[in-house]
Amino acid sequence: MRRFRLLICCLRFVTIYSLLVIPWPGLDTAIGIYVRGLGSIIFGQSGRQFLNTLKYNQAGKVTTTLHHVVLLRARGPLDKGYSPTTDTIIVLYNYDLPRTSKAAGAIIGLETKLLFWFPFAFYLALVGATPMPWQRRFRALLWGLLTAHVIVIATFAADLAVHASDISMIALSPFWKAAAMRLYLLLAVVSGPSTFAYLFLWPLACFRREELIFAVPTWREWISKRAAADTPTRQQRRAQLRAERKSKRLSIPSANDASGGKQNESTVKPEAGCTAASTTTAGGCGG
Repeated sequence: MRRFRLLICCLRFVTIYSLLVIPWPGLDTAIGIYVRGLGSIIFGQSGRQFLNTLKYNQAGKVTTTLHHVVLLRARGPLDKGYSPTTDTIIVLYNYDLPRTSKAAGAIIGLETKLLFWFPFAFYLALVGATPMPWQRRFRALLWGLLTAHVIVIATFAADLAVHASDISMIALSPFWKAAAMRLYLLLAVVSGPSTFAYLFLWPLACFRREELIFAVPTWREWISKRAAADTPTRQQRRAQLRAERKSKRLSIPSANDASGGKQNESTVKPEAGCTAASTTTAGGCGG
């Protein structure tokens, strides 16, 4: 029965992933627009924003008020020398750099489907193939979106840092430049760490702790040892709570008993006086 359920989940995963990665009409354009918009908001300018900064001086030349330009735009027909799947062009230019032999600009080509959509579609297929309530599924999708945005932003930051240091937009030591380059290669070129991040997120977002115990035997032993270690403390807490409840319940009757005892003592005292007087007199209290 378990093997049959596992086979159904695998078939669901293959079906959902195949439907997501099929080149539907307009899908590539929508993904490119979204990724470029995200990069423009965080790191640079879009094409419209850059055009708004352009002005003409007295000599008729086009100038801009920006010192550092980070322009994200779609690939055009004049952008040659890139792979067929490249759909986003990033233009960097440093206007603060004097006109010397050193280059003041750089052009970067990106594949937004490889960067964003393919790894995220893999996670969507995992979530869709996992049997769980819709509330938990919606929560897993939110965590997946957050992870996807973090990966895209980290990839943008690593790639821009490498090329911006080449044109003196930022200052990076050789160590940090090499680290940024390796991070970009891992996230954008290899894309293995991003897939591993989704694989790590999938059980944490889609399963409960009790369900993970049956999947990982070592977790079962660790959780059982932890529960056994926490048992004495739990018993002590329960005993303390029970003692506090009993003391609260007994506090009210004890006060009533004390007041009643005082009244009884007041009524008994005259009888004691009478007996004492009866010893000295012949009549006593009865007469």
